Amino acid sequence: MLWRRRGIYLQKERMVILDQYFIKTIQSNWSAFSADNDKLQFEWGKNVAQYVTGKSKGQKMKLGLGRDVDTVYTPMNWGGDHWVGLCIKLTEGHVTVFDSYVPHTEIEYAMDCYEEFVGDAKVNNE
Repeated sequence: MLWRRRGIYLQKERMVILDQYFIKTIQSNWSAFSADNDKLQFEWGKNVAQYVTGKSKGQKMKLGLGRDVDTVYTPMNWGGDHWVGLCIKLTEGHVTVFDSYVPHTEIEYAMDCYEEFVGDAKVNNE
């Protein structure tokens, strides 16, 4: 529905909004990816490949991440009981975490959740 209403704007701005299933797939494969010596050849599975190449079934959006899209917005669940929003800048390698629940924005908690997903990286809480 959002793509029908805002697709032209999102495409012009090189942005896409993904659902929670994409990030859940990334999370569930992260350990294996981290342990793999040949990360460029890692097999993420058909669904992730379709999102990245812009060939996702049932989606009107046919944009490839990194080719047609520079910014990805997606929800992410922390600890099974808390949702945050992510703004992933693909060209900069930067992730902004949007979290409105104050107890969960404590820097130590945020770092623990974030590092569990991507490893040691800079976090920008807003």
